[in-house]
Amino acid sequence: MHDQYMQGFEGFGEAVSSRGVLELTAAKSVPLANWFMVVTLPAQEAYAPVGAMLQRIFIGALVLTLLAGALTWWVITRLLQRQLAPMLVATRTLAALANNPEPVTALPVAREDEIGELIGGFNRLLQTLRQREAKLELAASVFTHAREGIMITDPAGRIMEVNEAFTRITGFTSSEVLGQNPRLLGSGRHDAAYFETMWATLNRQGHWYGEIWNRRKNGDVFAELQTISAVRDTTGAVQHYVSLFSDITDQKAHESELDRMAHFDA
Repeated sequence: MHDQYMQGFEGFGEAVSSRGVLELTAAKSVPLANWFMVVTLPAQEAYAPVGAMLQRIFIGALVLTLLAGALTWWVITRLLQRQLAPMLVATRTLAALANNPEPVTALPVAREDEIGELIGGFNRLLQTLRQREAKLELAASVFTHAREGIMITDPAGRIMEVNEAFTRITGFTSSEVLGQNPRLLGSGRHDAAYFETMWATLNRQGHWYGEIWNRRKNGDVFAELQTISAVRDTTGAVQHYVSLFSDITDQKAHESELDRMAHFDA
């Protein structure tokens, strides 16, 4: 810059001094004395207020950004809580179903948007679950209190469940027969052809009905009037076999006595 000033340049600019310091310089000619006046100021000192101002602006902008972010987060959180509150209630209700023996009441539908439709669907689900639960309770009550013996097996013939009447008629408890084959009740009075015919009818028609002689736990042989039904899934595969039977030993004895008396009178 000094050479430019010597050539008559008037103005300001940046230059590096002989000490290697960046300086701001300004020059003005003095025509009467044929001089020029130069003023210098280290650039670091000159720019210090600007740097401080930029630093304050940056800190202020950062603080405002953080405040705006926090405010935005708070507003969005409140909006989401308000929007999703019905869904949270539904979620807690579903979680409580497993451990709550009391019937769950339908949730109020106070909105007509997607959330309201979701809550309405949840209420319909609750209604369906209550209906299914009522049917299961009815089926369990019938199973438990039926006067007829009931035995349920898997497709392989392993006993899965029996009711109280089964124990009363056969003498075998549930723990004694679960996992066993119904052959443990066999009396030995029927040959293989009898059971082949029974299974052929069961597989062809889905059920079998007839009389069969079985043996109680104490060894007594008794007569049953039995119905066996195959329970199939939607593909037609057998899931269970259900046997429903009643003890007709006294009836058979009475019939035998009547038959004996008829032959005796003849």
